[in-house]
Amino acid sequence: MADANSTFYGTTYYGGAHDLGAVFKWTSANGKEVLHGFRGAVDGAHPGSALLLLDGFLYGTTQFGGASNAGTVFKISAAGDFTMLREFPGGGQGEEPIAALVAGPDGVLYGTTSRGGTHGMGTIFQITTNGAFTTLFNFAGSNGNSPVARLVFGEDGNLYGTTQYGGESDNGTVFKITTGGAFTSMFSFNGVNGSVPESALIQAPDGAFFGTTTYGGTHGFGILFKILANGTFNGFYSMRQGEIGTNPSGGLILGTDGKLYGSAMHGGVHGFGSIFRTTINGDVTSQYNFTGDDDGGNPATGLWLGSNAAYYGTTGLGGAGHGGTFYKLTVAPRFTTVQLSANGQQVQYSGDNGAPNGPYTILTSTDLAAPLVDWNFVGTNSFDGAGEFTFSIGVNENLPKRFYLLITP
Repeated sequence: MADANSTFYGTTYYGGAHDLGAVFKWTSANGKEVLHGFRGAVDGAHPGSALLLLDGFLYGTTQFGGASNAGTVFKISAAGDFTMLREFPGGGQGEEPIAALVAGPDGVLYGTTSRGGTHGMGTIFQITTNGAFTTLFNFAGSNGNSPVARLVFGEDGNLYGTTQYGGESDNGTVFKITTGGAFTSMFSFNGVNGSVPESALIQAPDGAFFGTTTYGGTHGFGILFKILANGTFNGFYSMRQGEIGTNPSGGLILGTDGKLYGSAMHGGVHGFGSIFRTTINGDVTSQYNFTGDDDGGNPATGLWLGSNAAYYGTTGLGGAGHGGTFYKLTVAPRFTTVQLSANGQQVQYSGDNGAPNGPYTILTSTDLAAPLVDWNFVGTNSFDGAGEFTFSIGVNENLPKRFYLLITP
């Protein structure tokens, strides 16, 4: 993750003075700096998830370490001041927290353990920034097993997540839970429609959730899916061998262009994974193919979007030291300049940085928040060879205020 100053913070599963993992920061000026090296029983071992920035501190988990070697929750300042908030005792109170934490509107943190709990299949918990801990739910297999992905807050105030296994056929589940612990199973994967969802969901502006499974689907290499808050499910793309890549274990994020971006851990042109983009209808295109050399390979973790509209991520191998890379992907911008002019007879919109000779569609609505299906069609056209566009509308004082939307494929 990155702060407002474009300083990036992250964790490594191995490395550090004791080879038990570390917390680091990276700046363009100074490169990488290790803030803390884990020491096992003293403070944790093997952090495997992203950090959460809240009130000037970074919060995270370690899968192992602590007195019982069952994992920890910690916070650390940007200067490296470290505090262990909780040592998991294992057993009924949960163990091996792999997923990143998420903060609620009240500042309370929520997370999961991948094992332990009443049935040994993982838990959902809440913890305050001072370390006060509560178990909210214990997985029992039929409702899920082994949650390893970060929870996300939906627009309705509920938490949504996935489990790797469990459900009706032990291929994983999607669930929701209130902050008070009321749990609902939303969907069970069966292999054909996906298997082993191990990445966080993302909620799109229309309220739908999108996610990935690492395996399953038509070809066995994972799927991209959409699920509504009421459990209505649509697996809209099955990964396959080829340029797009396979095993999208890192999940999806929403790009500045309204499309979804993700990484595939394997496959692609060189066999070392890829970065891809998709529309919500499953029009998937490759954005980059890793070579396994200096650029890295096998990007198992997800992407995140920087304040500069670039996409950042990490790989598990490659690079100068063959231990993985930290990379940035810049996607060609669209519509960096949009101008408006009026002469009393008509209003003219113009812009640039579109796809040269590519098509676009204009829609209009009197309600900016209206669902896309309720917008009215105006027309279609194509960018010129320089990627520029212009369209005009007549002025009519009797019409209400309207909004216009330009859409590309």
